Amino acid sequence: MGERVGREWKMSNKPKGVRIACALFASVWVFGAAKLLRSLSLAPSAGGHGFTIFAFVATYSVMALLIVYLWQGASWARGALFALFVIAIAPALVLVIPYVKQIPLLAGLTTAQAIAALAAFYIVFREPAAGWFKRDAHALSRRSPRV
Repeated sequence: MGERVGREWKMSNKPKGVRIACALFASVWVFGAAKLLRSLSLAPSAGGHGFTIFAFVATYSVMALLIVYLWQGASWARGALFALFVIAIAPALVLVIPYVKQIPLLAGLTTAQAIAALAAFYIVFREPAAGWFKRDAHALSRRSPRV
């Protein structure tokens, strides 16, 4: 919302697009959590649910951290989230498409994740959001180091 200055709230200069993109990335995270719950309700494979839980915790904790950094204006977080998308979500989409009839909920959630992530990437890599990230990087480089 903003920061409190005295008795009033001061709105940040964050563009609306960045706010929307962060909300979309958060929805990707929520869809992932829903997929985990659905996967855990299915019969486990021979190895059990351990790897599923580990993969979720490893991937989605990094994603949550990157969303926080993106919200704070870290330009590098855009690229890191894109790399995570390429490693985690895009392959899952390719793997789940042939099984849409067998696992429609998981296929739908994976498709929703991909659409939300692609929309968020479009927003953060295009103007005015892209300019906000670049401006922030230039402003940070001009600061004197803390002593």
